[in-house]
Amino acid sequence: RDSGLGVACGALRRLPGGPLRIRCIGLGTGSLAVYADAGDLVGYYEINRLVVDVSEQWFTYLRDARARGADTRIFLGDAPLVMEQQLAGGEPLRFDVLAVDAFTGDAIPVHLLTREAMALYQRHLAPDGVLAVHVSNRYLRLAPVVRRLAAEAGLVALLYDRPGSDADLTSSSEWVLVTRNPRFLL
Repeated sequence: RDSGLGVACGALRRLPGGPLRIRCIGLGTGSLAVYADAGDLVGYYEINRLVVDVSEQWFTYLRDARARGADTRIFLGDAPLVMEQQLAGGEPLRFDVLAVDAFTGDAIPVHLLTREAMALYQRHLAPDGVLAVHVSNRYLRLAPVVRRLAAEAGLVALLYDRPGSDADLTSSSEWVLVTRNPRFLL
């Protein structure tokens, strides 16, 4: 919960409002669902059907979130294309948190880090929403790219760098949180 994504979800949960609307680009094991409580809507954009099968079969994050009363959904396809289709269908979903978690490997989907992608994310975010970009990567420094895109869009970018710990078996993670929400920044 002390990762950048955990900080974002925790801070937004403490603000007035109802259940959280969380969306993630990249399913992986579905671990983002640990932040979901009863009534929350948690969705994922995933391009690979096999990742969905592995997540549902071998990990319990989605099942556990459903048991707590969260609504979980998976949208198959390339995230920007699916998001554009949702907008065309009159569905700006007004996410409280949009997490982009697709950069940890050596094959970077660079189309997720463009001015056009940033504009698309902003159209889907609630006015006080937070874009959380997981920039941990052993090959590239992605935080400056996200910070520059945020600045060009007139948004504030905050870096959360959490070191790993052998004592609690955690890995290091680096997130950039992008928002225009002044209450979030306090």
